[in-house]
Amino acid sequence: MTKDTRRAENDYRSLDRLLEEADTSLGNGDRHAANKTLKQASVKATSMWGIVGGAQLPESTRLLLSLSSEVQQSIAHPEEDGIHEMQRGLRNLRHRFGAEARG
Repeated sequence: MTKDTRRAENDYRSLDRLLEEADTSLGNGDRHAANKTLKQASVKATSMWGIVGGAQLPESTRLLLSLSSEVQQSIAHPEEDGIHEMQRGLRNLRHRFGAEARG
């Protein structure tokens, strides 16, 4: 498949909306909502590239999967702050995916 058929511009816009929503949820201290949204974003991103867990996933998608796992783990340990760090990670991902969409 070509970039146009698998990773269309509207896919990147949808992904960016999900990442923005997760960032807002984290900013509100709602790790559960952020976790749910990041799971949706992870599915969206991996479907844009093919098989989940495949070696061909780009670094930005692997970083998204890692951040999603980090947020999920933070739910079990809410006493450990890290929300600002996770938000920085989300903003970095939005930048990376934006660059992919333009490139």
